Amino acid sequence: ADSLSGGLGDDVYIVDSATDAIADAGGVDTVRTALAAYTLAADAEILEGSAAAQSLAGNTLDNTITGGGGADTLSGGGGNDSLVADVGADSLNGGSGTDTLRGGAGDDTYLADEAGDVVIEQAGEGTDLVRASAATYTLAAGVENLTGIGTSQVLAGQGEDNRITGGSGTDTLLGLGGGDTLDGGAGADSLAGGVGDDLYLIDNAGDEVLEAAGEGTDTVRTALSAHTLAAEVEILLGTGTAQALTGHAGANTIIGTAGADTLDGGAGADSLSGGAGNDVYVIDAAGDAVEETGTDTADQIRTTLASYSIAGLASIEHLRGIGTDQALAGNDGANSVIGSGGSDTLEGGLGADTLDGGAGADSLAGGIGDDVFIIDAAGDAVLEAAGEGTDTIRTALASLTLVAEVENLTGTSAGAQTLAGQGADNVITGNAGADSLSGLGGADTLLGSGGGDTLDGGLGADSMAGGTASDVYRVDDLGDVVLELAGGGTGDRVLTTLASYVLGAEVENLSGVGAGGQTLSGNGLGNDIDGGTGADLLAGEAGADTLDGAAGADTLSGGVGNDVYLVGDLLDLVLELAGEGTDTIRTALGSYSLSALAEVENLVGTSSGAQTLEGNAGANLLSGGSSGDSLRGGEGTDTLAGNNGADTLDGGLGADSLVGGASNDIYIVDEAGDLVLEVAGGGTGDSVRTTLASYTLTAEVERLVGTGSGQVLAGNALANAITGSAGADSLAGGALGDTLAGGVGADTLWGGAGADSLSGGADADRFYWGDATEGGDTITGFSVADDRLVFLGSAFGGGSGALDPGAFAAGAGLAAATTATQRFLYDTTAGVLRYDADGNGAASAVVIATLSASPVLTAANILLDP
Repeated sequence: ADSLSGGLGDDVYIVDSATDAIADAGGVDTVRTALAAYTLAADAEILEGSAAAQSLAGNTLDNTITGGGGADTLSGGGGNDSLVADVGADSLNGGSGTDTLRGGAGDDTYLADEAGDVVIEQAGEGTDLVRASAATYTLAAGVENLTGIGTSQVLAGQGEDNRITGGSGTDTLLGLGGGDTLDGGAGADSLAGGVGDDLYLIDNAGDEVLEAAGEGTDTVRTALSAHTLAAEVEILLGTGTAQALTGHAGANTIIGTAGADTLDGGAGADSLSGGAGNDVYVIDAAGDAVEETGTDTADQIRTTLASYSIAGLASIEHLRGIGTDQALAGNDGANSVIGSGGSDTLEGGLGADTLDGGAGADSLAGGIGDDVFIIDAAGDAVLEAAGEGTDTIRTALASLTLVAEVENLTGTSAGAQTLAGQGADNVITGNAGADSLSGLGGADTLLGSGGGDTLDGGLGADSMAGGTASDVYRVDDLGDVVLELAGGGTGDRVLTTLASYVLGAEVENLSGVGAGGQTLSGNGLGNDIDGGTGADLLAGEAGADTLDGAAGADTLSGGVGNDVYLVGDLLDLVLELAGEGTDTIRTALGSYSLSALAEVENLVGTSSGAQTLEGNAGANLLSGGSSGDSLRGGEGTDTLAGNNGADTLDGGLGADSLVGGASNDIYIVDEAGDLVLEVAGGGTGDSVRTTLASYTLTAEVERLVGTGSGQVLAGNALANAITGSAGADSLAGGALGDTLAGGVGADTLWGGAGADSLSGGADADRFYWGDATEGGDTITGFSVADDRLVFLGSAFGGGSGALDPGAFAAGAGLAAATTATQRFLYDTTAGVLRYDADGNGAASAVVIATLSASPVLTAANILLDP
């Protein structure tokens, strides 16, 4: 470690150890060193390196620092320094102060951190870079590259081919002359290349490129998702993926990279190349040229031109018009050619093409290949020649019929469509709505898809599949095939004109629509089979079937299962075997009987007029219609339901259940086990007619008529009308005011509580009261010679047999007892019989009955029943 002291003169120090110490008294002193790194001592002014790749640093004085022959790093420190690098890729940093930096031969880097720093480079001395932090900086001659390391800088070139790179702020980059490369970096920068073929690197959507006319052929390179060329810039290069690259009014070259790019040259004859990826080219000038050589399968051209063809562009798959009234043509590949809003003319060319004219009345010619035509306007015209492939029309129109030489038709609407073939072998497919598909001639295939569809193959052996929902099939050829899958609807129906037809699997219903007699058979499901106008044979097979012969003398055989027969003709024949289920006949005929149909259990009237319905020897359910029907059950344990109308229900033999329904019904009760059922409000004059020796009215029935002899007939809680038979009957009312008529025979009438109307009729009748509270009755036709008034002795003062004459008094207007023994008081004028429990005591007399015509009563007409 040496100590060096030169004194007052201009000394030269040779430093060969990092620990050497210099102490100088004055003068302009020089240090020479071969050390790899050295910082100038405080009192020395000049530092000279003599080795390769040294790091030499000045002090706070105005230094002159000279590098050796290697890649040196020179740092000035404080003061106005002069840095000279010599040969090698040197790095020069003047530090603070106004410095002069000379790099010499080699690719040098300068750090310019003061506005007054001067960089000196000679031509041919390498490719040099200035890194500037000053707000404004202009490259010196001989220096090629400039990088801003400040914020919001103005960085300018010097007329040569410069590369200028901005920093993190909003920079202004000026190339001036030369073929410059300008990269604004972060921030919304302003880039002006000036004269020369410049390259702009655009990495911010806010970057602005400024080019004047005649300043060269310029290029923008960008990875932004979208960019539009500035005026006077000719070339746009995409470096990202899936970019939207747009030119201006001039002739541009736009080149994409990998990814699905959209290239739009704008006005002018542009050159467009999308590169890899499924690209979109916008063609809006006749001179536009497309270069597409990739193997992608979905490249597309969109054009505003009146006429455009991709015949010379083998790698373009799709062509779309975005103008009006355009003529668009495909190439030899499988193209999609799509029109716009006008009346377009589309040609597919070779290949399996898809043509869609869009709105407007379009002309579509697919050419050779299996083409698809999208028809979305009623005026669209499809042109196909014979032998040009198997073609398909797809449409959302409400109605469409196939044109000649197009084989297939597919509906695409969610609503109902009517789709028809053209006489050849067609495939017609519906969509989600309730569609109507017609094959016309040919061996057609009809596919209904969703919705309740109607499928009519027309002439030829057709195949029809309705899909989901309940479909209708029209079968008019022996070769027609109906296909239904399980779960494909629960109400599918075949309509057929064939003389004989058997339902296929999973189809529920069958209707004959032929003019003559047809033989129609079901399957294992519960079928609804309807005949036509002739004498049909309907066979239900297994399942709960409904068979309707309609017009004509039909034969109906339900087979196994609980079947329903709709009988509309008196000559209809129903065939049922034992053990084939619980079956029902429904008919609107005026009269129908099950007597000849031992294995049919139920009979339902469906007419709005009156019907007579009769059961058989089995246990039947008979149900009337809406009018006044007559139902008779037969021998079994039957259930009769009158429903609406004033019905007559006769269960016949067996313990039957009779339900009248609404209106005033008549029940014929001839078995002790018969049960009459009436609900509240089911009529106000329902009547039971019975031959039973004893019968009590059920609830909600108002009338009871005995049709036997010597019967016991009793009412219910309503106000009843009870009529006896020709024998000696016992009639008993209830709690309300009843009407009892005994008729012929020695009858007993007991009105019970309430003000009753009693008529004994012929012969010796008895009128009975069990309590004085049962009074207030009216008696008509009382014979003093034959009839008697009978009172329960224990309730009317005791005793039995004939009334004691002393307990009876009669007189005009008599209303009260005059003696203590008088009990029964008769007003001979009004015919009113009263009872007074205590004679002329304090208790008042109560009215027992009013006898019409005021017959002459005596005590002999009154009996006490113990």
